[in-house]
Amino acid sequence: MGNVKKKKIALGLQLLIALFLGGAAGYFLPQFASFYQFLGQAFIRLISMLIIPLVLPLVVVAVAEVLGKNHFQKLLGKTFLYFFAVTTGITALFVFASYYLGFGQGVNIGQEGASLEGIATGVKIDEFFLNFIPSNLFKALTDGALLPILIFAIFLGYGVGQLEQEKKDAFLSGTKIWIAAIYKILDAVILLSPVGVFGFIAKDVATTGVDKLVGLGQFVLGMYLGYGVLALVIFPVIAILYKVNYVELFKSIGDLVTLAFVSGGSSVVLPPLLKRLKKEGYDEAVTDFV
Repeated sequence: MGNVKKKKIALGLQLLIALFLGGAAGYFLPQFASFYQFLGQAFIRLISMLIIPLVLPLVVVAVAEVLGKNHFQKLLGKTFLYFFAVTTGITALFVFASYYLGFGQGVNIGQEGASLEGIATGVKIDEFFLNFIPSNLFKALTDGALLPILIFAIFLGYGVGQLEQEKKDAFLSGTKIWIAAIYKILDAVILLSPVGVFGFIAKDVATTGVDKLVGLGQFVLGMYLGYGVLALVIFPVIAILYKVNYVELFKSIGDLVTLAFVSGGSSVVLPPLLKRLKKEGYDEAVTDFV
């Protein structure tokens, strides 16, 4: 009897259970909305706490290790081309869905929508790109400005890559120990993700109400139809082009996709996704860099 092992419930199933329990709690016990919000926000903050301390050293190590390889420039070019092409395609897809198919029509966004008028006229292209370059690294770290931090990480990785091999190895060795420690913290935080999901859903149902949520059904349905096109059409085509087993990859990160789906943010799953991809055998330096 002592050798009998308890069967663990898969994280994806835990998230689905939390989803339904959160909906029920929000509907039947809406008076605890502030507590539900606390649970959701606490989980988001725990994940956010780890993003920059993990991503910064990951990019530094990735650039430093890939820099000396012959395919670095090719990898850099492919990365920027991929993100430009895919982002443009995704933007076009959702603009088409929202404008031509009428998703979101009749949804009252109140006075908040008025503040968006004219916002694009105040954006200058040169200032837009200058904001990518951090004038003060510590301010960027304090503000959590990920793009400027990534730019610094790329340059730092380049600098480390130019060091003598002994100094470079010493720096990378210490940095990888830091990364391993952050991953250990991440493992513990991910265990709390069902609690966070419970809080998200319970708070939304408690404060918004089922009737209003149903009223947004067309908008939500349209949004997730767009996600479906991405997941079932666009990304599989990309996977075929790059000879990646998309089905197996999707299965391996299914629980993280569920977490992103419920939380409404990809940044929440970025740290565990990086770790998962490495475990699946993908090139560590390339994964971290891209």
